[in-house]
Amino acid sequence: MKKIGTIFLALLITFLPSTFAQVGEKTIDSELVLVSPGMVVDWHFEDKVLLDGLYRGMLEPDETTSEHVWAGQGCINDYCFSEEGGSPDPVIQGSSLRCQMRFFVPSDFSGEDPVSARLRIMDPSGQDFGNGMLYMMLVKPVKAYFVAGEKPVLVREIEMDGCTPGKTLSEKTLTAKTAPTIVSGNMMIPFRLLGEIIGAEVGWNNSIGEASYIMGPKKVLLKKGIDKARLVYPNLEKTLAMSTAPVNIKGNIMVPLRFVSTALGGSVEWDQFTNTAIVTFPGCSN
Repeated sequence: MKKIGTIFLALLITFLPSTFAQVGEKTIDSELVLVSPGMVVDWHFEDKVLLDGLYRGMLEPDETTSEHVWAGQGCINDYCFSEEGGSPDPVIQGSSLRCQMRFFVPSDFSGEDPVSARLRIMDPSGQDFGNGMLYMMLVKPVKAYFVAGEKPVLVREIEMDGCTPGKTLSEKTLTAKTAPTIVSGNMMIPFRLLGEIIGAEVGWNNSIGEASYIMGPKKVLLKKGIDKARLVYPNLEKTLAMSTAPVNIKGNIMVPLRFVSTALGGSVEWDQFTNTAIVTFPGCSN
């Protein structure tokens, strides 16, 4: 196999149905990526392990991909493969197992349900070592403009050429209950507003002061006054630090825009001259 830095040729393959329930190895990491047709998805994850031999990998997409022709590639420590296999030579010894999954989203990809693919890893003895789960979910591309101190939020539906935003198709204005506010250098917005813009399911548990966003298989949980968020996937939970905790401003729970937008699959630009945060979904920042 070729090293990724030398050659990166993803093979067009029609994925065959497979199931994930029978394999019992640990889930090393999971991610949900919001996508548009024609987009390239690149996801990296790693696990700390002393490498003492050849680790092999296999891509196992779910059955929903059988309706489309996808281009996909998996890599373990820079040795890459399409459907299955790995390096014919031993992986260099070290202290981490670095993995990558790359997919080219078909131009005719459609549907509301996320598709998934697993990078299954076998240790030198041939036993299951672990896996990485990648979920890809189609969203309607949008740009939203949050201006500090102003309640109106401009939302534009846009065309996407892969990861490049194109022309505006339509636009509307939403009005925030509480204007976006700068707290400790972070723009804070009402937590329900972002969910409305991207179509995430939003919840609030008043008894424990916890806000939630649900996008497909991913749940983002944030607690008032706590500067850590929980990201929950099937068979995996992660905790991420935030630069500032959710706060109550004028009776509304406000959350850090950049953190939540990124956690949900968007990207954020900051215009310092107009105090405007520009959020784009999908984010193309994997």
